[in-house]
Amino acid sequence: MTFSSPLIAAQDRLDAESDRVRLHRALHLMNRIAHAISGTRDESEMLAEICSILITVGNYPHAEFEAASTLAHAASVTGGETPIYRLPIRVAEKLIGDLCLKLPDGKTIDGLEATLLDGLASEIGLGIAMQRSRQALAENEAVMRPLLLAIEQSPHSIVITNIEGEIEYVNQSFVANTGYQPEEALGRNPSVLHSGLTPDETYENLWHTLSQGDIWRGEFINQRKDGSLYEEFAIISPVRQADGGITHYLAIKEDITEKKRNLAELEIYRKKLESLVVERTGELIQAKEKAESASKAKSNFLANMSHEIRTPMNVILGLSHLLQRDAQDETAERLKKLSESAQHLMSIIADILDISKIETGTLDLSAGDFSFTQLVFSSCQLMEAQVREKHLSLSCRVDPAIPPMLFGDARRIRQILINFLSNAIKFTEHGHIAVDNSLQHIDSQFAEIRCSVTDTGIGIPPEVMERLFRPFEQADNSTTRRHSGTGLGLAISRSLAEAMGGTTGVNSTPGKGSTFWFTLRLPLSTAAAQPGDAKPAEAIPSDNDLLGIEGLDSHTGLLSVRGKSDVYRRLLAQFANGHLGDFERMSEQFSAGNLDEVRRIAHSLKGAAATLGASRVHLAAAELDSSIRNNRPASEIPARITGCVEAFEHLRALLSARHILDEALPMHGAAQVAPEHARRILQNLRRQLVEGDFAVQGDVQRQADALHGIFGEGYNRFEKAVSEFNFETALELLEHCRSNLPQ
Repeated sequence: MTFSSPLIAAQDRLDAESDRVRLHRALHLMNRIAHAISGTRDESEMLAEICSILITVGNYPHAEFEAASTLAHAASVTGGETPIYRLPIRVAEKLIGDLCLKLPDGKTIDGLEATLLDGLASEIGLGIAMQRSRQALAENEAVMRPLLLAIEQSPHSIVITNIEGEIEYVNQSFVANTGYQPEEALGRNPSVLHSGLTPDETYENLWHTLSQGDIWRGEFINQRKDGSLYEEFAIISPVRQADGGITHYLAIKEDITEKKRNLAELEIYRKKLESLVVERTGELIQAKEKAESASKAKSNFLANMSHEIRTPMNVILGLSHLLQRDAQDETAERLKKLSESAQHLMSIIADILDISKIETGTLDLSAGDFSFTQLVFSSCQLMEAQVREKHLSLSCRVDPAIPPMLFGDARRIRQILINFLSNAIKFTEHGHIAVDNSLQHIDSQFAEIRCSVTDTGIGIPPEVMERLFRPFEQADNSTTRRHSGTGLGLAISRSLAEAMGGTTGVNSTPGKGSTFWFTLRLPLSTAAAQPGDAKPAEAIPSDNDLLGIEGLDSHTGLLSVRGKSDVYRRLLAQFANGHLGDFERMSEQFSAGNLDEVRRIAHSLKGAAATLGASRVHLAAAELDSSIRNNRPASEIPARITGCVEAFEHLRALLSARHILDEALPMHGAAQVAPEHARRILQNLRRQLVEGDFAVQGDVQRQADALHGIFGEGYNRFEKAVSEFNFETALELLEHCRSNLPQ
């Protein structure tokens, strides 16, 4: 560091020996301060050292640096007893503080010393600027060092060139990948790596993109120093300075030779795999078609065999039924077991037939108008005997909001409900079974109904519930299981429910019981709402002449005939006149010891009474039926028969008083039967034939005149098939006749 300019100016003014002494002291002071500036790395330490030198060498009593002083600066301050000379210190023309020098007593700063001190301030400012530059450089180096290490140790090749394309920097990955040492690459053009295999269009696109100031991405086929080829993916971008000017290009390159080779191999494997998939798919399709064909053939075989088996089974059931009338003691018991076993076998055959139809897609629904409420209660009545045998209780609730008439396959709905009830009875040893039906949603066309059967039985483990609705699945599939069954009922029920727009499900807790439920989406019946006679769905059909008749629920009866009062009145008359001889036959059969025939007559009377709403007759007939079915003492039977007679005669007298008995249809010869009434008769007979109900024989005999009118010349063949228990043939004849009825 030199102070030539101020010294030269000062030397011109020396005119005495004392000035030379002062100049010598100033030179010594400047030299010491120069050493302090160059030898100290910390700014605060440097300023403290300078203040110390000013005291020891410059003979100032006190020297101190005050940062960013806001006081006005003057050549000297003489106020008070301690005059201070303030020397402003600037760095890059910015005031950073004052160097405050205390002057000896009586001393002032002359022009020569002021010139020397100004030079001193300039040198101190330069020294501080140097200190700060060194510190900033050290800080930048600390920040840049990790970045430089990261670039140097990057797994990708990094190349920096100037705008002329001359290489100025390469990292170690470049050296390892290309074989060129840094000194061999620096100053050369990256074209040293060209193999001649990269298309010219690639380089043209590269320089065009860079000339636009954009980033270029692409691939090269390059050549190493040893002549070997490799492929690399490069990202080359311009490097801009603060003013936006481009001074360099940065290239980051990745060797993708191995990756390309792997991708090529994967592509070969992929094509082979696709070929295999196509081949295997074709084989699977063929296997699937063969399996479906075999399954369809199996199902068709099962369906045909089921039909073939049912006909002789109906004969066995019918003959055993007839033999039971005259059998006594041990023979009667054996015939009963034979009949029960045959009935069980018939139910299995029916399930197999249904599941085969489901698998082949040939299960058809036979839809018609029906009363959902009546269907539910009659289904529960069918199960009452089994409930009582196990000493259980049964309750049934139907949501009154459910429309009185719906359109659907009543037989299939009954099949689902009976299946759920049978399972509930089978798996419940004590407690209660509850049937609940609720309306979920209704609009102008459809009603959505949920029906549930809840029991207090053994319950079902969670892991078993998922497979219950699969064919041939049961909660216990072991050969030693306690409860019998094919495992088809629930699968059939689900398929039937889904065919009617619903589904099935179960909720269960082991040890506490289960709730099996199904939903249906059924169209609303339009039969009771003819044009010009529309009425809301919830309207209650009524007939003023029938109101107030004791033991007659005319509301239920009218519902069964879709609110048609004239039809209902005629059916009541037929009921009152047609069953007059029932009670005499009951007494005769009871005297002959033929309780089964008594029960059959009572059962028929009970069903007809329930349909027409003859509640008192229905209750009396049900009590008689139950007494015989539960093997109550024979001494109770005459009183039960008498109860039926009293209830029937009471109702008949009330109907006669209102002249309803005069409205019966003619019963002599071949009756002329209205198509609607004929359909109702055939529907009831169809249900009995499908369910294998032997009471159909008595019903055919009692309705012989009407059936003559319906079947015409085909009646004798139909009656013969029924009497021979050939229910399959009888059902075919009935369906043919029903299809020919006028609409």
